[in-house]
Amino acid sequence: AIAGPVREALRGLDAALDAAASFDPAEATREFRIGVRLSGEMPRFSSLVARVRREAPHVALASVTFRRRDLVMMLASGDLDLALDVALPADDRLQRHYLGTEPIVVVARKGHPRVDGAIDLDTYLALEHIIATSRPYGPGIEDIALDRMGLARRVAVRCQHAITAWQIVATSDMLFSLPRSHAEVLDAMWPMQLVDLPLPVEQGGSYLYWHQAAQADPGLGWLRTIIADELAQSA
Repeated sequence: AIAGPVREALRGLDAALDAAASFDPAEATREFRIGVRLSGEMPRFSSLVARVRREAPHVALASVTFRRRDLVMMLASGDLDLALDVALPADDRLQRHYLGTEPIVVVARKGHPRVDGAIDLDTYLALEHIIATSRPYGPGIEDIALDRMGLARRVAVRCQHAITAWQIVATSDMLFSLPRSHAEVLDAMWPMQLVDLPLPVEQGGSYLYWHQAAQADPGLGWLRTIIADELAQSA
């Protein structure tokens, strides 16, 4: 019963000690542990590493997976310093910063017989699709948007990772939809057609989270600024 409050009190003590010390990025040797969902690591973490290493060459960074139900506990205990995720239910113990949203694009192979630089809704619905998600069931945000319109697409393949979906698209006429930043990372390695999604979707955007006890930590304040600058997405 007291484990949670004790964790938060200790986190507050650590943060107070850190706040009492100065933080010099050029000299710091601290390790920062950032909670990142698997689907978000690929487009975000590499650019963040490059930026941090330029300003703080001796700092260590760790990308750590987490379950959403454990997020508050992990931030309170110091198992995570910060976390990146979608909009989560409000919690007085957490602070957050909105990073924005980004458009969804549709990926098709080069030389696709029905996609040449653009796609309309009729063609989108006529072709087969891939979903990449760790969830074994459930619709994608495109399916939710289509359902509101009284429409549906055919999902022929469900896989767990965007790289797998990208490989399937490369050797088929199926389509795959994903955020633009994800697509641009993969497209740099294996070029495809990236075209606008031909329907409106509602996205909640992404947020940066940290525990309120760490609000005054100068090292985390520096890293939060870096993340907000490097990962902020245009709405």
